Amino acid sequence: MNSVIIPAAGRGKRIGGPTPKQYLEIAGESILSRTLRQVQSCPDVDAIIVATGEGELRTVLDIAERAGITKLVQIVIGGAERQDSVVRGLEAIRPEGAGVVTVHDAVRPFAAASLFSSVIRRARETGAAIAAQFVADTVKQIDGDRIVGTIDRTKVVLAQTPQAFRYGILRSALDAATREGWRGTDEASVVERAGYPVSVVAGSLKKKKVTRPEDLSFAEAIARRLDD
Repeated sequence: MNSVIIPAAGRGKRIGGPTPKQYLEIAGESILSRTLRQVQSCPDVDAIIVATGEGELRTVLDIAERAGITKLVQIVIGGAERQDSVVRGLEAIRPEGAGVVTVHDAVRPFAAASLFSSVIRRARETGAAIAAQFVADTVKQIDGDRIVGTIDRTKVVLAQTPQAFRYGILRSALDAATREGWRGTDEASVVERAGYPVSVVAGSLKKKKVTRPEDLSFAEAIARRLDD
C-alpha cells in the first residue's frame, strides 16, 4: 500500500494573518482542499494521512468531505515542527504491507497526479526520490553581501515535494534523526544523512509552495487557469 503523509500543522508565520495558510482560499477553495484533490487523483496513491494542529481535526475532516476525498484514512495531531508531524504520520502506517511513503506539502496545491506517480515509481525502483526544479539562472555563492564564487548550475536543484521513500528507509532514517536530536529541512535531507541515495524527478515552477503573501496571487492565477 502506498501512502501519502501531508504535514498540515504549521501556522504559516511568513504569510501573516490569523488563519494558517493551508486553510486560506485561492479561487474560492482552500489550499488544503486543492492539495488533497490532487493527491486523491493519483492512481498510485492508496491512502492519505493528514497531520494537523490540535483543535483542527474537524476542519480537516470537513474539507476532505466537501472535496470528496475517499482515500483519507487518518488525521493525526502534528508536532511542533514538520519533522515531528511526519513522524506521527508515519506511526499511523502499519509496517506490514507498507509500500512507498510519500510526503507532500499541504501548501503545494498544483502537483499533478502524474508527478506523484513518477516520484512513487522512482522511489520503488531506487528507494528514495523527490521532485525538484532544475535551475535556469546563474547561481552565485555569497558571504554576506559579497559574491565569492559561481556554482555550476547543472549540479544544483531546488527541492520540492512530493518526496517518496520505501517505508523502511524513511522509518530508519527518521528514527536515527530522532535519537540523535537532528533536524532536517526536508525528508530527503534526513534520508541522505542516514546514508541512502536519493533520486531526482523533474518538478516545475508551477509546483511552487505557497509561503509568502505574494505567492497567493501567483497561486490564484494558476488556480483560475486550471479551473476554467
